[in-house]
Amino acid sequence: MLALRAERARERAQTDVLRTVDAIGRTALTQPDDLARRVTSDVARAVGAQVGALFLGTAPEVRLAALATADSLAGLTAPDIRTEVLPTAPVVLSADISLDPVDEDIEWLRRFAPGWVPRSYLAHEVRSAPGGRILGRFVFASGERGQFSERDQDVVAGVSAQVSVALENALLLEETQRAIRHRDEFLSIASHELKTPLTVLKGYALLLARRLRSGAVSATDVAGVAEELAAASERLDQLVNDLLDTSRIRTRRLELRPTLIDVRRLVESVVARFQQPNAGTHEFILEVEAGLVGFWDEGRVDQVLTNLVSNAVRYSPDGGLVRVVVERMADDVHIAVTDEGIGIPLERQSQLFEPFQRLHADKRIVDGTGLGLYISQQIVGQHGGSLSVESAANAGATFTVRLPMALPGVVTGD
Repeated sequence: MLALRAERARERAQTDVLRTVDAIGRTALTQPDDLARRVTSDVARAVGAQVGALFLGTAPEVRLAALATADSLAGLTAPDIRTEVLPTAPVVLSADISLDPVDEDIEWLRRFAPGWVPRSYLAHEVRSAPGGRILGRFVFASGERGQFSERDQDVVAGVSAQVSVALENALLLEETQRAIRHRDEFLSIASHELKTPLTVLKGYALLLARRLRSGAVSATDVAGVAEELAAASERLDQLVNDLLDTSRIRTRRLELRPTLIDVRRLVESVVARFQQPNAGTHEFILEVEAGLVGFWDEGRVDQVLTNLVSNAVRYSPDGGLVRVVVERMADDVHIAVTDEGIGIPLERQSQLFEPFQRLHADKRIVDGTGLGLYISQQIVGQHGGSLSVESAANAGATFTVRLPMALPGVVTGD
């Protein structure tokens, strides 16, 4: 009679958890962790587990989203959970882990509570769809041997399938919210940056008009105003081009038109643009291996190098050396641009190549939308190469472009 009651109670618990998950699957949750906490304890109770956990993500970026314990283990937390050694098999069902080769996968469970020894073990991955991306993993354990049956495995499989829908929705909601934040930030920065050159253009145009009407204007005055108008127009043109390139990248419409180009001629041309205007503050050293030929989109690679050399000048406001070194390494060309400027703190380097990230924007050392490095990395990546940085605060920076001499899959011939 007692066994029958226990079986019926377990059936009711399993039915309750499926109803709960079904309701949650139809609910627009704003955070994946909300779902994790609401489900894990119910599932642990339904299968009779003393410990239940839901991990989200995949190695090495795995985090513990929810942890449920039986009353006998209440208040305890697993010490030093090493999520990188979680089992990778889609499903693990063990009646006695002391007899199965899964010991190292559940080492954190062995240290869960003094005197408690895990025996039964049940784990099941959570996928967005059959063959889709892995969203996380359920893990259940008990100190009793043979605690989990194939029926329990089926229950967890059903829960995993339903939870995956809600998790996917929650993750998509997070991604959408993040995209909206990026869009709003972009619009805020873009409107500010657009306003600046437009204000300059309008101001100098009105100034020139007033002077012309008054007749008190000289050729020198006109030349000075024209230079300011040209500078503001150039800045506006650059900003619009950056916005268009960002749109093309995000919609996968940034096309490359590769041709055979002389690498030395290209790099010398880019550096020459900066030498004369900055002759009083910066010294330029160019080291280029002769005879290098790249099959690249010349205009786009020129755009990347121009951005890097421009940044080297702008972020070394006190002047100093700007060194550009070009050399061949195996089938790649490496172009390194080094400055002696303010450098980049290590904690900021991971954000450098994200759109709308402006280094020292709070100090207004330089203006801009923060799109240059993002666009440059995308261009280099589309060529099959990479763009990396080495730097430290107040220690200058080196940006290195690695480009294959020919686009991947393209045979240039002789």
